[in-house]
Amino acid sequence: MKKNDDYYKQVEQEIKQGEYQEGLRTRAIAEADGDENKARALYINFRIESLKAEEGKAIREAKEQKERERLAELNLQLENLSHIIQRRKMIRIGGIIVGFTIGIVIGIVGKYDLLNGLFFGAIFALVGYGPAIIYRYCMPTQRYLNKIEDEKKYLTMSPTNRFLKRWGWGLFFGLYILIHLLRWLRVIH
Repeated sequence: MKKNDDYYKQVEQEIKQGEYQEGLRTRAIAEADGDENKARALYINFRIESLKAEEGKAIREAKEQKERERLAELNLQLENLSHIIQRRKMIRIGGIIVGFTIGIVIGIVGKYDLLNGLFFGAIFALVGYGPAIIYRYCMPTQRYLNKIEDEKKYLTMSPTNRFLKRWGWGLFFGLYILIHLLRWLRVIH
């Protein structure tokens, strides 16, 4: 990012070479009411603002391009890890099916009615899902896959959601504590 002096030098060089931005020059003349010195000063300020905006836009575009490249790289990595993703799905499904089956059997063997058997099935299905969660967070390949998926999810978020993901809970708890502190001090009721 340039310093202010660099912008002034660039604009002065442009003026010396007669390279004016016609739209900015016309605007400066219109706002200066015909005063040439005032128009020159206004033009310099307008041009510096436009240079800063151009630089900001270039920085944003470079950042977005870098994020698009990283996203493409993550998609390629996810394609290469598709067998791990498939294994994770199979463990989840298997855990749910086995858990549900055990729950139904316990419900039937325990001489409960069908509704209670389904209830036990649902509870044991959740218990059966547990090993899939443990597998997901304990196995190194699964942790690596989680990291890639989380980064991809972050890169596809809107800027507002990124801000909230980074600061949301901290801001929420900070405001919560501030409100209770102000209530305790009897500043607000």
